[in-house]
Order: sequence, then C-alpha cells, then structure tokens
Amino acid sequence: MTVAAWWQREGEWVEPPNRRRDGESGVKRVQDPVHGLLYVKLQTNHLYRSVRYPFGRPTALRERDALAAVAASGVTVPEVVFAGDEKDGGQWRAVLVTKALAGYRDLFHWGLRRERGRVSDERQAEMLRAVGRMLGTLHRQRWQHTNLYPNHIFVTDDAAEGPVRAALIDLENSRRCLRAATAAQRDFEQLRKRATMFSDADWHILLQAHAAAFAAR
Repeated sequence: MTVAAWWQREGEWVEPPNRRRDGESGVKRVQDPVHGLLYVKLQTNHLYRSVRYPFGRPTALRERDALAAVAASGVTVPEVVFAGDEKDGGQWRAVLVTKALAGYRDLFHWGLRRERGRVSDERQAEMLRAVGRMLGTLHRQRWQHTNLYPNHIFVTDDAAEGPVRAALIDLENSRRCLRAATAAQRDFEQLRKRATMFSDADWHILLQAHAAAFAAR
C-alpha cells in the first residue's frame, strides 16, 4: 500500500491529530484482514532537523529506524508493517504502521490490577524484573527512550503462560547517547517521576534486574 492508501484507511483515533513540531501527528487503531490490529501514525509536516537533515525529515521515519535498531539490540518493540512519506501540495505527509503488541498490557493496567489484588506478589516481582532487564538491555546499547511514561512500557498479560516479557513502544524521540550510563540516568529520572505505582521495594527489584542486564556482555 501507498502513503495515500494508508491515509484513507478508516479507524478509531486513539490519539487525535495534535499540533507539535510545527506540524500535526495522530494515531489511528485499524483492524486489518491480513495483519490484525494495527496502529497507524499519520503526520503532516511533523519534521525533525539534524546535521544530516538540515531541511527536515519526517519523525515517522526516524521512529522506523529506531524501532529496527532497538529490536536488533534485543528489546521487544512493535513490528513495522509500513513506513513511508510523500510531498503533497508542498506539505510532507508521513505514515508509520505497526502491529499491536498482542498479549501485552501497559504498566498502568498492571498497576490497576495490582491495586485490586489481582496480581500475586511473585508475579509482580517477575514483571518488575522483566522491565528492569528490558531497560538494562536498551541502556547497555546507549539507547535513551527520552519519553519514558508507564504507558510506553508493556508486559505480557498476567494471565499468559510462561515467563513475563517486557516491551517498549513510542520510540519517536529516542536517541543514542555517548555513554550508556547517561541513557540510563536520564530515562530513570523521567520514569521515577511518572511510575507512581512503584514502591521502594519495587524499585529495588527493578533496579537489580537492570544492573544485571546493563552489565551483561
């Protein structure tokens, strides 16, 4: 399919178009007969600039590249189905289509189930260790998420069989840092402010798992 074809696909807005970076960006949820549930990010003149791209490049393409690089480092991220851009009437339009993370729930959902007593202490600890290992693997490769909210961190549903696994979404602003420790420090500064569902004991479990994965070779 083309950029124009994806632009016309019907779906439910999960993030209505909002203006930022002097452009617009929004996300639709689309049910596809071939790929199943998809998230379609649609952007108009939503650009970033760098030394390599002084005149701007769609952030959707930067996110596509980041998803590929982070996946290659061993972190689970959504699978890219399509990414592309075109110039239409002097405006850049870009599309990024990814598969939904089937069988995963974000940390807000986990926190709510925990409050209601629906997650065992053992399962909670497994989830925290899975998140710590995932972030340790990310940071070891010097990748910083830069926008690490709990709803960007996913874990396998507590009803799923087997060990808990963690995944990461929304890598639009992610970047490589010069030092791995810098990537970890900056992401944890953000997450500590936002992950209010974590107790001190939770952080101890998560950070221990992070340290082990961060030090792995």
